[in-house]
Amino acid sequence: MSPNTDLLCQLVKITELRRTKQREAAAQLAIQLLRQHRACARLWRLLSVVYVPDFLGIPEDILEIGPTLVPKGLDYEQEPLALKQQAASSPANGRLQYNYRVSLGIYALKVAMALDPHDPVFPQKLGFDESVRTNYKASEDYFNLAISVDPDYQNALTSSIFFFNNSLRDLKRRASFIARLEHTIAVNPEHSHAYYNLADFYAAEGRIQDAEACCRMALLSSVPLHAGYPEFMRSFNPKQILYHLHSANNLRASDHQHIAIEMYLEIINRFGSDPNLLAAIASCYYALTGKEQHNNNARFIGGLSPGRVGQHPPSLADIAAAEADRRESSYPSIGPEEAQKQAISWAAQAVAAAPGDARLRAVLGKYLSDVDPSEAANEYRQAIELNPKNGSTLFAAAGLYHKATGKISLAEAIDWTERALKVSPDDPTYFFQLGDLYRKAGREEAAIQAWVKALLCEHLLDEQHTKIIEEYCCK
Repeated sequence: MSPNTDLLCQLVKITELRRTKQREAAAQLAIQLLRQHRACARLWRLLSVVYVPDFLGIPEDILEIGPTLVPKGLDYEQEPLALKQQAASSPANGRLQYNYRVSLGIYALKVAMALDPHDPVFPQKLGFDESVRTNYKASEDYFNLAISVDPDYQNALTSSIFFFNNSLRDLKRRASFIARLEHTIAVNPEHSHAYYNLADFYAAEGRIQDAEACCRMALLSSVPLHAGYPEFMRSFNPKQILYHLHSANNLRASDHQHIAIEMYLEIINRFGSDPNLLAAIASCYYALTGKEQHNNNARFIGGLSPGRVGQHPPSLADIAAAEADRRESSYPSIGPEEAQKQAISWAAQAVAAAPGDARLRAVLGKYLSDVDPSEAANEYRQAIELNPKNGSTLFAAAGLYHKATGKISLAEAIDWTERALKVSPDDPTYFFQLGDLYRKAGREEAAIQAWVKALLCEHLLDEQHTKIIEEYCCK
């Protein structure tokens, strides 16, 4: 067994320990691996993930390894050794304990960044951690560094703005923030929160029509948005389309798809048709297939919460929710197959109305994937030609390699997945797919390295894909 294969097998064990909440055991195994693979940058980042949140004390020999790996003259976090002694002497000092814990994570990330300065994930995470410590200047510098390494890295583009609440009032930086958000949307036109943030910036610039257009796109995203109005929209009234689009979005988010469809049709009758409105109706039907579950934890008109039943009289929101539930249940049910046919039909109408819209073509490709992979591949290919940087489109298109026989080559699938990782370089599912494609191309060592990165991401690889890697390790 090669060293990388052994590392992969050990990471499978750590992943399962993390999944089952055995954090201390996961952390101890991570430390053992780090002693064997000191130069593995992402393994240092994993240290900040498995150790720091639970405030487990990092062994002193690991704290001493860092300086030996960092080139001379390059800054790294020197606080842990001093803070460790202070924290040990004042266990009741919550602020000191907190600073020590965050400092450990920053120490590990700075070592990781020194080992691999071309990985944008490390400065992006450092930017987040420094913002937690309210070191805003350092935070912004790290976000900017991440973007300089990878100009299309979405998390860095958006985080660099979201963590600075006074950015709307900062006239000197407003233009650069607007450009950054515009670039985010150009890369991913489904990024609803980027649209909402951009709307507030446009409004601050007096560009109200542009702001309204951003809100419209956010509310008509194929995935319903859990968010309130941007500040400038709070005075809107029922005579304006955005008021009704917001209501329809909330219905989609709370899984009242039939009522949402009815409302969208009323909007079309009142305000006129629009390709994105047609796509929103398609998304409602696709939700009725049961293939896509939205997070309904923040139901705007959601039903009575279990904790409130019997404790307080129902609020107006609870009464409205009960009425919405009653109305939704009164509609004749349609089966998954008919719902998918309707989703495809409405999405096809949207594409016909706007054939040059990459987002709409990607949506249609998604809905076609299960029933007509070859046609789905055609739609995705056109979407990629129109927008070659949309990571989710590139990933989904490459995933059709197994289904759309002869439509997508193995080389294309690998290229698309590699390009998707430029936009989302910390997505475990993307890395898993890349490893799987490398294996099919006979690139065994590259496949192992991709899977190692899949298991070193901050978020866990799902159980099904982890099992596939485990079977590979045991063969």
